[in-house]
Amino acid sequence: MRSASNENTWHLVVNNFRNQCQFKMQSLKPYERWNWAFSILLKLNKIYPFELLEHVIPDIVYIHNDDFNDELTAVLKDDILQAKYEYGFTISEMGEFAELLANNEYLTFDQSLQVFEHIVNIGNYNYSNSIESWEEYFKDLNIAFDNID
Repeated sequence: MRSASNENTWHLVVNNFRNQCQFKMQSLKPYERWNWAFSILLKLNKIYPFELLEHVIPDIVYIHNDDFNDELTAVLKDDILQAKYEYGFTISEMGEFAELLANNEYLTFDQSLQVFEHIVNIGNYNYSNSIESWEEYFKDLNIAFDNID
């Protein structure tokens, strides 16, 4: 059982990351928020390469291209929907995250906060409640802040 102080400290790490995200998202344009979220989803796709999403996630960016084939868009969205309802917490969360990006060419501030919740939920499913594991997880994902276009 976790001690109360460990749980509080763990929540401080999560809240610190949430505050960083909120601060950063306020200064970004909607397309930059989408690019940031997409870079996070690509990173998660490498960490958790589910067969159903492994080749779908990198192609989400093409869905918003007017020249992209409508039939291929439908196939990608169908695979994303299937992942969303898959029996497994991580794949279903990644499916919801992918669906958000597939259905929106740009992200509002509130939608970018949804991205953070997807990140935390995926972390909850895969990391212990130790401070060190969460700091490592956020450190790996935080690299995306430096890659915003």
